[in-house]
Amino acid sequence: MKYRSLAVVLILVALVVDVSHAQQRVSGEQAVRDWKEREVSQDLYKRISSSELVVKATSLAKEPITLRGARPSMDEGLVGWLYTFSVDKVSWDKSHVPHSAQNTSTASAPPSSTSKLYIFVPTLPAVEGIRRKESFTPGSQYLLILIKPGEQKRAEWVRLYALDPDAAYYRTQDQSRGALEYPKPSESEPTPQVPLSISRLVELAESLDASNPLPTKMAKLQKLASSDDPVLRREASAALQDLK
Repeated sequence: MKYRSLAVVLILVALVVDVSHAQQRVSGEQAVRDWKEREVSQDLYKRISSSELVVKATSLAKEPITLRGARPSMDEGLVGWLYTFSVDKVSWDKSHVPHSAQNTSTASAPPSSTSKLYIFVPTLPAVEGIRRKESFTPGSQYLLILIKPGEQKRAEWVRLYALDPDAAYYRTQDQSRGALEYPKPSESEPTPQVPLSISRLVELAESLDASNPLPTKMAKLQKLASSDDPVLRREASAALQDLK
């Protein structure tokens, strides 16, 4: 009886320790999610207004790019990765802004909700700034804040690398910070909830898009500036201040 009681006590202690460890893991994972949520929710208005496009897109392919004339290889001569996307929805398009300074390095029109777009990520330099480079999984959906390389940089890419000279190439703003992945459906959650960081960005981008008549844009921003969400209130107020 004595040993049986001791065994029961040891089992209970082990269960308590396991539960405690599980709670710590969940707490740690939640802390990481909260940090990422805060990190991508900073300076939304500035980031949107300085971008070329904000789109929801599906990653279709990932191709290795080599020097022009070289045989495609993942072992030798790899200079970057080309990601192909289908555009599902355009929330912000800089080309709608009157008199905006457009990058004219390519004659290609901005992508519509039925077209494809391309992101080229060079392998060098290995590190750019403080964030990791963007990387995408074919089949996944992303919200992308897109910028174009300068005309000189794009001309260099097309001259040296096996890239289509007639295509437009993008990078995501602030590398990985400008690429937000949508949750994938699962058996337990066939319609997963869209993260707040994504829904905020989409709502603000659609309110800012210059295809809206100015009175409509102002009304949408004023509504956001009065919302219960402190991030949207802050960012919409900053946008309204600039529009005055």
